[in-house]
This record gives sequence, structure tokens and C-alpha cells, in this order.
Amino acid sequence: MKRWRRNGLTLALLLIFVTLLPGCATTPETKLYLLAAMESGAPFAGEAGQTPVIGLGPVKLPDYLDRAQIVYRVSGNRLAAADFHRWAEPLAANVVRVLSENLAARFPTSRILAYPWPKSQAPDYQLLVEVLRFDAGPDDAVHLIANWSVEGWEAAPHRADITVPTDAHDFETLVRSESEALMHLSREIGDELRRLMAGRQSK
Repeated sequence: MKRWRRNGLTLALLLIFVTLLPGCATTPETKLYLLAAMESGAPFAGEAGQTPVIGLGPVKLPDYLDRAQIVYRVSGNRLAAADFHRWAEPLAANVVRVLSENLAARFPTSRILAYPWPKSQAPDYQLLVEVLRFDAGPDDAVHLIANWSVEGWEAAPHRADITVPTDAHDFETLVRSESEALMHLSREIGDELRRLMAGRQSK
């Protein structure tokens, strides 16, 4: 009788283990993502002989984005963090690198310095960027809202409000759309730098 009970208990434990095993085996794989530069590399005309140094930074991101998980907007006031879809490096560093690469493609004769730079390498133009929003919403669009200015040239900051269609349920598409939004921001900044450079050259 005791042997039968012992065997029954063993069988019950085995059944519980077999039942739980599929759940353990199907744990989602964590996927890592990086934003990428998307500028084609076509330089502005009339840059021959110019070698301006462009300082990028500080670039500030909102605190809600300061995490490994990709953050997306469920509603106007509710955010969610994707546990199994994460940034491969801190988002702020990734954003700075992408902006730098995009600007370098637009100004191939220039040097791009990321903040902080050595005191001995003062840039000709310093770009200050404050990102206010950078996420995908329930409207299947990435929204990038940022204030930016060229230090020492214009007191009032510019405001970029960029929207790029995306699939908020496909994180690879979402990240690609965020890269595209940064490309549009880079072009806005590049156009203003072109105007400032042309003004300096005409004096």
C-alpha cells in the first residue's frame, strides 16, 4: 500500500513537471535593436574649402526613455515597456551617434565632435538638442518632438515636430521609423547650418 502511494506521488509530480515544461521552453527570446543613420551622403553644394567643426551636444532625452526596454505609448497618458525588445546600448548614446553620422554625411568636409569635447577643440558651431518626445503611439506613428538651437548664433530654439508612419506592433519596423525620424531632424538642423555657413561666408 505504501509502495503504491509512493509510486502515485512520483507519477503526480512527474505530470506536474511535464505540464510546466512547455511554458518554460517557450519563454520569448530577448531581441536587441539599434537606431541607424539613414542619410544618403549627398553633401550640400558650395562647401568646397570649408572645414567647419560642428559640436553636437549636449543632447537630452526625457527620463522615461532612460531604460533598456523600448518604450511605446498605449494611450495619450499610458506608456508600456517591452521586456523582450531592448536597446543594445543606452538610447541617448545611440541617438547622438546617429545624429553625428547623418550630419557627417551632409557635411563631409566637416568634423563632428560629440559633447563633451576637449577645451583645445572648440567647435565653430555647437548644436544643443532637447528631445521632448520620441516614441510610437497608438496611431501607428513615431513622434519626435525636439527643441534645438545653434549656440552663439540664435537665442530662440527651433522646434521640430516630426511624425513617421510605422507599425507599433512590429518593433523592427518601429525602430526603423525612429531612425527615419532622426534623419528628418538631421536635415532640419543641416538646412539651418547651411544658412549660417552661407551668411558667414558672405561677410
